[in-house]
Amino acid sequence: MLTLVIIGIIAVITIPTVVNRTNGMQYKSAFKKAVASIAYAIDKNWAFTNLSVSDYDTEQDLYDNIFSQHLHIFDTPDSFTTDDYSGVVFRTNDGVIYCLQNFHSDKSESPDSVCDINNNNPCVSGDAANLFIDVNGYKAPNKMIETADKPSDVYQAQIYSRLVVPYGQASYEVMFK
Repeated sequence: MLTLVIIGIIAVITIPTVVNRTNGMQYKSAFKKAVASIAYAIDKNWAFTNLSVSDYDTEQDLYDNIFSQHLHIFDTPDSFTTDDYSGVVFRTNDGVIYCLQNFHSDKSESPDSVCDINNNNPCVSGDAANLFIDVNGYKAPNKMIETADKPSDVYQAQIYSRLVVPYGQASYEVMFK
């Protein structure tokens, strides 16, 4: 009887840790896959049209000409998974929801002179756009990642002329470390 009680206590302590670690690994993998999908769509568009992100004028143009053409779009919900973000929202067949916002195309500047991919200066001008990615769609927790050690399901990336990079220290560490 005592053995069963001890095993039960150990299970109660360890099972939540294992579940959280597994969810975290799934979130990280899904984020990497989502960034790769966006990068693939941008590259495919470049290959077919010789147009980069900077050749479009608005978030809707990016969606209409790149993402809706080169990704498997399931639908375009009215809002992102949290109320904090607005922009062009779309969901792919794998359930990932994207929110594209703050796109600016200034063909007179190079994106690297405006945006710092080392996470110090988010893209707010130049050839760039912010991209929020909820890797598990409307399922909870719908919370922005704060540290790479405790991954969550919402990440941020930035889109440059022909490049997609994670934005924020936590997203950067999930992608590259």
